[in-house]
Amino acid sequence: MNKLIILLKQLNIIEECHILLHTNLEKVVVHKDNSYDFYIKSQSFIPFEEYKLLNDHKEGFPYPVRFHIQYENIDFVHQNLSMYIGLIIENLKKESLYFSTLELTDIEIGEKIRIKALNEIQLEQFIQQKNIITEQFLHFGIDLDVEFYIDENNDDYLSLIDEMENIKPVEIDLSQIKKEESTTFHYEVKNQRFQGNRFKKDDARKYQLNEITSQTIDNNAIIEGYIFKTDLIKTRKGTHIQTLWVTDYTDSIMVKRFENKTNNSIEDIKVLDKGKVWIKASGEIRADNFAKETVLMARQIEVIKAPEERKDNAEVKRVELHTHSKMSAMDGIGNVSDYINQAAKWGHKAIAVTDHGNVQSFPEAQTASLKAGIKMIYGVELNMIEPYFDIVFNEKDMSIEHATYVSFDLETTGFSVVHDGITEFGAVKIRNGEVVERLQSFINPGKQIGARVVELTNIRNDMVANAPTIAEFMPKILDFFQDAILVAHNAKFDIGFLNENLKRMGKKPLENPVIDSLALARAVMKPMKSYRLGAICRVYRVNYEDDVAHRADYDAEVLASVFITMLHSIMQMGHYNLLDLNTLQKDDAYKIVYPYHMTALALNKEGLKNMFKIVSEANTTYFHDASRIPKERLEYYHKGLLYGTSCYKSDVFEAAMNQSDERLEKLLKFYDYVEIQPLDDYYHLIDRGQIENQDDLIDSIKRLINTAKKLNKIIVATGDVHFLNKRDKIYRDVFISQPKIGIGHRAHPLCDRKNPRAFTPYQYLRTTDEMLKCYHYLPEDEVYQYVVTNTNMIADMVEEIRPIHDKLFTPTIDNADENLKRICYETAHKMYGEKLPQIVEKRLEKELSNIIKHGFGVIYYISHLLVKKSNDDGYLVGSRGSVGSSFVATMAGITEVNPLPPHYLCLHCGHSEFLKEGVIADGYDLEDKICPVCGKLMKGE
Repeated sequence: MNKLIILLKQLNIIEECHILLHTNLEKVVVHKDNSYDFYIKSQSFIPFEEYKLLNDHKEGFPYPVRFHIQYENIDFVHQNLSMYIGLIIENLKKESLYFSTLELTDIEIGEKIRIKALNEIQLEQFIQQKNIITEQFLHFGIDLDVEFYIDENNDDYLSLIDEMENIKPVEIDLSQIKKEESTTFHYEVKNQRFQGNRFKKDDARKYQLNEITSQTIDNNAIIEGYIFKTDLIKTRKGTHIQTLWVTDYTDSIMVKRFENKTNNSIEDIKVLDKGKVWIKASGEIRADNFAKETVLMARQIEVIKAPEERKDNAEVKRVELHTHSKMSAMDGIGNVSDYINQAAKWGHKAIAVTDHGNVQSFPEAQTASLKAGIKMIYGVELNMIEPYFDIVFNEKDMSIEHATYVSFDLETTGFSVVHDGITEFGAVKIRNGEVVERLQSFINPGKQIGARVVELTNIRNDMVANAPTIAEFMPKILDFFQDAILVAHNAKFDIGFLNENLKRMGKKPLENPVIDSLALARAVMKPMKSYRLGAICRVYRVNYEDDVAHRADYDAEVLASVFITMLHSIMQMGHYNLLDLNTLQKDDAYKIVYPYHMTALALNKEGLKNMFKIVSEANTTYFHDASRIPKERLEYYHKGLLYGTSCYKSDVFEAAMNQSDERLEKLLKFYDYVEIQPLDDYYHLIDRGQIENQDDLIDSIKRLINTAKKLNKIIVATGDVHFLNKRDKIYRDVFISQPKIGIGHRAHPLCDRKNPRAFTPYQYLRTTDEMLKCYHYLPEDEVYQYVVTNTNMIADMVEEIRPIHDKLFTPTIDNADENLKRICYETAHKMYGEKLPQIVEKRLEKELSNIIKHGFGVIYYISHLLVKKSNDDGYLVGSRGSVGSSFVATMAGITEVNPLPPHYLCLHCGHSEFLKEGVIADGYDLEDKICPVCGKLMKGE
């Protein structure tokens, strides 16, 4: 039976087929991926409708399948192939953009397949893709030769020829080529002189390449850029078209020019054939139908000097104390050696490397810094945590069973107790598990509510316009609280706002016990991705409507319901006293708490050793998604290290933006120096709505500076450098914009999932002058102190350190060499007798003298002690590799392998017989032999 009939039945299309019923299934190919290729052979032309029917029902086959058609002696001239050709064109367009202009009328089928091209460029492209085109036709059984041609009567072709014939010659000024070590190109043009013409300004507009869009059309444009790629196409008529890919590091563009009948010869074109120089080009910016993008059709090109590299012209140079190399995985871009070489070239006396949670760049940094003659400051940026849940504040010795609670929530204009105001207060009073009283009011914040906050809370400016201020409403809040236990979700935020306003009113802060339900949830609930109120409600099956959420009264009511349930669970665990709640800690709390960034710089060898210990613990004991280290461990290892406040992700910068002066001062006491960075490094906080405007941002930085001054902390300006040059930002943006790349299984901290093109900072290595210009909001003398004086002061505090030693530093054990020598000779005499054979004595003496001379004696002695201890405890130790070639290792009991030539050894009297070389390869293969001295059986060694 025809197997194709079986297939048609399986696909439930046999009744709709006619020609296919008379075809044969020639062969079936099964691939490793379990996909099938069916080859159908037919003597009659298969109408497209039947092929489409077959292809549309291929899902009825249990595996992926493709159908190939083969014909015998078919005359395609008289067949209706239009639908097949349409499908072939559709497939070709998926294969390559070269086929994007191909239409049904461009293909003719007779004795051959003839395909029409628009011009010489497209003709060359089609010829290059001939194999792909042939395969597509063969797939449908059309086995004919393919040829290509140009319709010389089409309008596009005629206009192109006209342009090529009449284009003005390209003139190049070679005298302007910059001679550089790395990018110099020497052009030798025989029998040809080029005279450069200055560009006529007239109405020509000079474009930066990122200003050119798909909509840009300009007949008189000028661009400058670096040629990073070239292409030269020879047309069928023998003329040439050159394409130059040019970038100015803001964007790139194709520049095209044509060989013509005037003096723009092939020699002229080939002058720039290798690229790698800067050019200035003028011409027409327009959409190119063939390249399918905007290009510059050049009328004039001039080779120019490359832009001058940045220089640091300051008399006294700054020192960069915060730099990330590519060892800051998925974040840093440059090699540490590139930073070092650039800093040395600028005349900086030192530079620090501070990669995320690792010291992997130190070997490269040491080599590069020694070669460049610059001091290397070795540092690391760490994720600092406090693995402790602050569940109760103002705790008291009291029962939680019959206490009165007030569950409350605030809505605000933002996160900062300094810059923002309260817009709504909502609270419910709970006694014996029931809500007994409620309090709600809008509050006039004294400032406009931003659009983002309105969208989140649905509280508009008109709703609070006539509401009481917080000062007017505070007495009602205090009266409602009385001496109740307060409950809030993320209580630090809500209590912080109330206490800050009480402070402004000249009143003392709240003394009520406060339970933070967020910390409590983290302590008593199973691990969750999020402990937001909505997520906790779902666990406890409390109704939570997202549409109504983020309103103070609603959130306070919902929180009350959740807290009552949590309270019952806690009491069932046997905890009835408020003091018990802070004991509800977890051993793995370090996995849950939020990490903050901080930097550590090694002052000396002791500090470097402590840094290594910190990094080791952070990447082992406390590792979770990324390296983490508790604050108490940092305090333990503080000796020899300087601790800095790092970037915007530090606890002190968050406090400077959002928390009270007291909190900021308390946090800052831990650090040795304070980092302030260019506004550009922080600007994304405004862009993402974390801080309202630049004025508030500057106020926050000034708060940090003033508090640091109060505590006599060193203030330094750092760049939080992630790439070498400004133009390198695009590479880091790739990491930032893709959430699936991320850092530590999370999206990059700067990633905006809703907007992949959101603002990201220019965190490049700045010169002294560039850095001095970044702090316009501070007095000049202060800026100089932070940028230059203090960074150099820290550099001077750091000793010259070499993490990678260039000599062997073996451990020290008293009398190790003497003990090793004694052990070896004792063993040798025990095995080979009182008088050692000459071969044994010479080998032992030669090895021992070299081992001890080069400082390896203690290593062998330690190995001896380790193996002896293991053997004495009943554990066999096997050795292999190079240790088997050492006779000292054998005599010291480190290995059982004897490297001496094959010989007989009597273990009773010490008699030995060494065989001549080549008699036998291995002493273990020696036949049994009786000792001629004592008559005992000898051992082969």
